[in-house]
This record gives sequence, C-alpha cells and structure tokens, in this order.
Amino acid sequence: MTSELKGRFATYTHNGKTIRLSLNAVKTNFGADIARTVLEKKHFSLGDTISFDLELLPGEKTAEETHREKLKVEFCKALYQDLSESYPSFTYAWLLTEADRLIAGGQPGGGPSMFLHRYLIEAGLIKTEEATK
Repeated sequence: MTSELKGRFATYTHNGKTIRLSLNAVKTNFGADIARTVLEKKHFSLGDTISFDLELLPGEKTAEETHREKLKVEFCKALYQDLSESYPSFTYAWLLTEADRLIAGGQPGGGPSMFLHRYLIEAGLIKTEEATK
C-alpha cells in the first residue's frame, strides 16, 4: 500500500484549520485504514471537526464521479446478465457505450436501451424533465 500512497496528498482540516499532509503522513499519524479510505473514497470525516480530502491528480475523477461510474457499470453488468439470452447480438461493451450515450442526453432506441434508460433514471444518473421542475 505504501507505493499507492507515494506522492499523494490530502488536505487535513481540524476545527477550521487546514494543512496539507502526504498520505504516508496520514498513514503514520492516523492509521493505514484511514489513509486507504481517503485514497479510495477521496474523503474521510471523523465527526464534525476532522476531515481529510484527497488532492486529485490531473484527470482523476471526484468521489461523486467515481460513484456514478460504479453505479453505471453495476447496472450494465446486471442488465447484460439478465438480457444476454434474449438479445444474443448485443454485447457488454455495447451496453456500456449505450449507457454513456443515454447519460449524455441520447434517447433509448430498442428493448435493451429502454431497460437501461429506466435504470439510469432511477439511479439518478439521468435527469428527467419532471425531476428538474
């Protein structure tokens, strides 16, 4: 785990005061579990007074973006497993591409796409006009 922490930094906030710490310093002073959580979830809080926020590398996704991507992949895997027998011509890669297209504002165009569209709306990955009113 030490190699994953090398060169990574977090912003440590305690009672309104903020300092920059390396993740190795977080591991040494607060424990490996906290350092790992900060690296994986990009944020960690201990009550209302102490928090750690990972400093993102260029191009690295935020915690919310990472969560949204994970939800999308989980839905696509589940839908592919459920529908692969009924729709033998479509692939998991197509389903991921279709999910990205629908999230970007595209309209569903067929059975699997309509199922996926509904799941993405329920997960909050697609905003509908009714939800924005």
